[in-house]
Amino acid sequence: MPGEGMCDEGYVRIDWLFAELRSQGGPERLLVLDCRAHCDFLEAHIRGSVPLAIPSIMLRRLAAGKVDLLSTIRCIELRNRVEAFLYGDDDHRGTFVLIGDTTDPAGHQGETIQVLSRRLRNCGGTVATLI
Repeated sequence: MPGEGMCDEGYVRIDWLFAELRSQGGPERLLVLDCRAHCDFLEAHIRGSVPLAIPSIMLRRLAAGKVDLLSTIRCIELRNRVEAFLYGDDDHRGTFVLIGDTTDPAGHQGETIQVLSRRLRNCGGTVATLI
């Protein structure tokens, strides 16, 4: 879980993520959501991460609280995993790691990451953003 190796305000470095993914049980405790463009994800991504693209209209509705977070996720398997991370018992809960465009300066991630981070935290999730 984030803590050691976690920067201020929920940011984590790549070395922390690497160590967590290599630790025993680490991949089951992390849900790495890649919010970059789909073509960037196809070109290169972290093993085990899942692409999460939210159309701009849905993102605006999500930010305004007019739509439920889980309803924006089309993949049933991913939706079930997000639900378990948010509302499951302590054995199934984990940390969401959000990945954005590396060209953005640290602390200025895209709107998708900001909205997702806020909504996941509001639902009781633990969220970290890769810098």
